[in-house]
Amino acid sequence: MPRDPSIQRVLIIGSGPIVIGQGCEFDYSGTQACRALRDEGVGVVLLNSNPATIMTDPEFADRTYIEPISAATLAEILRIERERGAPVDSVLPTLGGQTGLNCAMQAVRDGTLERFGARLLGADAETIRRAEDRAAFKECVTAVGVDVPRSGTAQSYGEALAVLEEVKLPAVIRPAFTLGGAGGGMAATLERFESLVKDGLSQSPIGQVLIEEDLTGWKEYELEMMRDRRDNVVVVCSIENIDPMGVHTGDSVTVAPALTLSDKEYQRMRDAAIAIMRAIGVETGGANIQFAVNPDDGRMVAIEMNPRVSRSSALASKATGFPIAKIATRLALGYTLDEIRNDITHETKACFEPAIDYIVVKMPRFAFEKFPEADETLTTSMKSVGEAMAIGRTFKEAFQKCIRSMEIKRPGYGLHAGDKWLDAERGEGVAAEGEASGWLDAFGNEAHGAAPSIGGTSLGEPPADTQEHSAETWPLPDETLVQKISRPCQGRLYYIRYALKQGWSVRRIHELSRIDPWFLDQFAELVDFEQRLCAARVHEGDRRFGPEIGELFQEARRFGYSDAQLCAAWRISPAALARIKSQFDRPKFKLVDTCAAEFEAYTPYYYSTHETPLAQVVHSPPAVAEIRRHRQSGGAAELGAAIRSLGVDSPFRYRVLDDEHVLVESHDDELRVNAREKVVILGGGPNRIGQGIEFDYCCVHAAMEASARGYETAMINSNPETVSTDYDVSDLLFFDPLTHEDVLNICERLNGRPFNGAARGGGDGQLRGVIVQYGGQTPLNLAMGLKRAGVPILGTSPESIHLAEDRERFQQMLDELGLRQPPNGIAFSRAQAAEVAERIGYPVLVRPSYVLGGRGMQVCNNAADLVRYIDGALSATDRELSIDEQHPILIDKFLLDAVEVDVDAIADYGYPGRDGDGRCDICGIMEHIEEAGIHSGDSCCVLPPYSLSPSLIDEIKHQVKLMARRLNVCGLMNVQFAIQGRVVYVIEVNPRASRTIPFVSKATGAPWAKVATSVMLGVPLDEALA
Repeated sequence: MPRDPSIQRVLIIGSGPIVIGQGCEFDYSGTQACRALRDEGVGVVLLNSNPATIMTDPEFADRTYIEPISAATLAEILRIERERGAPVDSVLPTLGGQTGLNCAMQAVRDGTLERFGARLLGADAETIRRAEDRAAFKECVTAVGVDVPRSGTAQSYGEALAVLEEVKLPAVIRPAFTLGGAGGGMAATLERFESLVKDGLSQSPIGQVLIEEDLTGWKEYELEMMRDRRDNVVVVCSIENIDPMGVHTGDSVTVAPALTLSDKEYQRMRDAAIAIMRAIGVETGGANIQFAVNPDDGRMVAIEMNPRVSRSSALASKATGFPIAKIATRLALGYTLDEIRNDITHETKACFEPAIDYIVVKMPRFAFEKFPEADETLTTSMKSVGEAMAIGRTFKEAFQKCIRSMEIKRPGYGLHAGDKWLDAERGEGVAAEGEASGWLDAFGNEAHGAAPSIGGTSLGEPPADTQEHSAETWPLPDETLVQKISRPCQGRLYYIRYALKQGWSVRRIHELSRIDPWFLDQFAELVDFEQRLCAARVHEGDRRFGPEIGELFQEARRFGYSDAQLCAAWRISPAALARIKSQFDRPKFKLVDTCAAEFEAYTPYYYSTHETPLAQVVHSPPAVAEIRRHRQSGGAAELGAAIRSLGVDSPFRYRVLDDEHVLVESHDDELRVNAREKVVILGGGPNRIGQGIEFDYCCVHAAMEASARGYETAMINSNPETVSTDYDVSDLLFFDPLTHEDVLNICERLNGRPFNGAARGGGDGQLRGVIVQYGGQTPLNLAMGLKRAGVPILGTSPESIHLAEDRERFQQMLDELGLRQPPNGIAFSRAQAAEVAERIGYPVLVRPSYVLGGRGMQVCNNAADLVRYIDGALSATDRELSIDEQHPILIDKFLLDAVEVDVDAIADYGYPGRDGDGRCDICGIMEHIEEAGIHSGDSCCVLPPYSLSPSLIDEIKHQVKLMARRLNVCGLMNVQFAIQGRVVYVIEVNPRASRTIPFVSKATGAPWAKVATSVMLGVPLDEALA
C-alpha cells in the first residue's frame, strides 16, 4: 500500500520537560519520527517546550516551536502555519508520551483540529479514548473474550464506594489519562482508599478513576505490539517484570524476552494482545499492553494499554534493534509492515518479528538519597528517575552487567565495598571498614589511575543508598530480612542475596517476595558460585595460572563477574588479575541484529560477552608436530605461532588429542574493525538528578561532528532511553557499562592493539581518542584511569579536570590569578569541619568533593545544623564512614543576598602542540532569578543577564578567560559566580560540558557542543566557529 499522498505537512507534539514517568525516551522517539517524515519528503512542524532535546535542533524539523504544550498553543501554531501558506494537514500525537496524547485529545474536544482541517495520525481520537478511558477499555477487552481484573470506574467518591462493594479491599486505584501511575496506588484501608480516590480524581484530566481488585503478587508482563491498516500484527518484544504486580513497571527490574512463560502461555497472551489491538482500533502504529498472570492457577488478565510509543517502546527498541518509533511513523503515513525494510538486515521486512539470542535486563535508578524523608516503598506510582540496560548471553551475565551499569558503587551482585557477608567471612566488623571495602578501594585506585585526591571508583557517581548501610552485624536478624524482602524497595534484591547466604530457601524467599522461583534460583546459583570463587587459592605473586583457575575464571566471566569482584574474591591486585586475564580472558562482541544471526547484519550495534567457547576438532598433523616439538624445546614464540595457526588465542584454548587432531576452543566474535581513525564518545549512563538528557544532547552532537569530519565514531552508553543509543546516531554503538574495564576493552579492540603507557595527544593505533567531557561526572571519573592505561583523552586533560576539583590547589590557582572565592576551608574530620565553620562564620555551605547535582550539599546556619548534615555530605562521597584525604568535605561561606551567574565558555588552549596559543569565547552568561544558594539546576535563569552592569559583565568574561588559559581548557567549560554588591566571587569551575549547554545553544543559535568537538579534534576555535 503506497504512502498516503494527502499527508504533506505533519505537526509532531513532543513530551515537554522531563518528569518522572516521561523522560528522554520521547526525545529518542520524536527524533526518529522527524527523520522518518523528512526522509519521505513530508514537511515537519514540531511543538516541544524542552530545549535540551535533540528533536528541537533546527535540522530535525522544518519549523520548530519551543512553546508550552497546550491545545491553545497548538491552535496558534496551526493558525500561523496556515497564514504562512503551509497549512498542517495532520497531527502526530503518539510520540510525545501522555502529554502529547492529552494535548491532542483536548484539541479534538474543543474543535481545534476540525477548525483547521487537520487529522490525527497514528491513533484517532476514538482509539485513544478506548485505550485510555478505563471503562471503555474494559468493555472492549471483555468483548473479545479477554479477562480483566474485577473493577469499576468512578467519577466521584460516592461512585467509588459503590464499586468497592464488589471489588473489596485491598484495591488498586488507577486515574485515567495520567502518566507514570500518578495519583494511583493500592489501598488496604478505607482511609487510604478515600485519599487515593480523591487524589486520583483531581489528577485525571477527565475526572475518572478505575478501582480494581488487588493483584499484588501476580506475575507481570508486557507485549510491545505493532499493527498496520491491512491487519498485519507483530509482537516486537515480550518483557517480564522480575518484581511482581504491585510495583510500577517503570520501577521494576525487567527482562526481555519473558523467561518464565511456557510456549502455550505465551501464545495465549500473544493471541489476546492481537485481539485487543483490533478491538481498540490501533491500525497505524504501536501499542504496549500489560498483562498479569496468577502463578497459582494461571489466570491471565489484561491490565492496561498505551496506544502510543511508551517508555517500554524505547526499551524494546534497544533490546531488539527494531526501531519502533520510526516504523510507527511510516505506518502512520500509510505504509504496511511488509513494505518497510529492516535497516539492520537490509533483507527482512518489518513484518518479520524480531528474534533475539541474548538476554536483556533493565534496572531502575532512584534518587531517594536526595529526598531522605520520602517513602522508599515501591508502589503502582512510579518513583524512579532513570534506568540502565545490559545485554548478555545468559541472564546471570546480563543481570550483573546491569548492576554495574547502574553506577551505584556495586560492581555486580555482591563482593562490593561494604558487603556484610564478605566482611564477616574474613573476620572484619561491619562497623569498621571491611576487607571487601579495602580491596575495592585498592582496586579503584590502582585500576583506574586515581590521583591522590581523586575518588578511585570507576562506577560513576558515588553510591545511591540501597538501605544496606546499617550498623547491623552479620548475620542479619531474620526480622530485618523479612522486612526488606517482603516490602518492595530499591535494595530488595541485595537483601535476597544476604538471605540466601544465611541459608534461606528459595521457597521461603518466594513466599515473602512473590518473585518467581526461576529468578530466585538464578540468584541462588550466583551465591553458590560465589562460595567457590572465594574459596579458590589465587596468589598475588603467581606469574602463570593452571587450568583449574582458568576454568573458574572463565565461568566467573560467563556469570558476569567484573574485575572488581574478582579482585575482592581472590584478594589480589589489579596487576595480578591482569596476568590472569592475559592468559585466559578475551571478551567477545556480538551484534544486536533483530534476527538471532539468521541474516547478515549491517548495522554495528554491539554488546560484550564472555560466552562459552565453541569447541571443534581440527585435523592438522603438522600443527600437532610443531606444538609438541616447541613444548619440549621451550620456544615460546614458536609455540605461540603454532597455536595461532589453529586460530587459538591462548594455551588454555586448545588440547592435543592425538598425532593428528587438536581440540580447539574458539569464540564467535562479530566485531568488525576497519582502518578508519576512530573517536570514542562516553555517554552519561542512567539518568539521575543532575545528570540527564542535557549531557546526552552533547554526546549526540559530538558523534555528528566527529563523523562529519571523517572519523568513525563509537558511542558507549548503557541508557536505553537516549538518542545516543540509537543505532544510527554513531558509526559504532556499544551497549555496555561505563566502567574502566568495559571501556578499556572496547578501546583496545578499536585501537587494533593494546595501549602501552600514558598516551599524549593521540594513540599509536586506530583510536584518535576518547571524549569524556560530554557525559557528566561518569566519564570524568574514568578519565584518569583511562589515560594512565594509555588511552588518549581528547580535550581538557584529566589533570586539569582534577585541578578544578581539588579545592586546595584550585584556591591556590585563584590566588595566583588574583581572583576571589568566598572564604572556605577543607575538612578531613568532623572536628575540622566544626573548626572551619567557626573560623569563616555561619551560614556555611557544606559540600562533598567529586559529586554531581549538588548531592550531599547543604546550607548550615549554625553548629547544630552542621552536625546534623555532615553525615549527608559523607554519604555522598566514596567513603561512607569517615572523611579522609581522598574524600574531604568542602565548606564555603554562604553569601547572603548574592546574585548567582552561570557562564558557559569554549577554549582551545589545551590542544597538544599549540604552545600556549589559543582563544576563549563566551557561549552565554546566565543570571539566576533565585538568590545564590539555590542549586543552579533548580534555579530559573535568563540569558542575557538582566541586572548586571556592562562593567560587571566585562569583569566576568575576563575572569573566565583567565581561568580557561590557566586550566588549559580544550573544549567546553562552565563557571559559576556569586556577585555580592559589586564583588565577583568564583564559586566553582567545571572544565566540561554543563547541563546548560543545550539551553545556551538554542538561545544563541550556535551548536556549541559541535564546535567544542571540532576543537578537541584539533581544529582551531577560529576555524571551528567559521
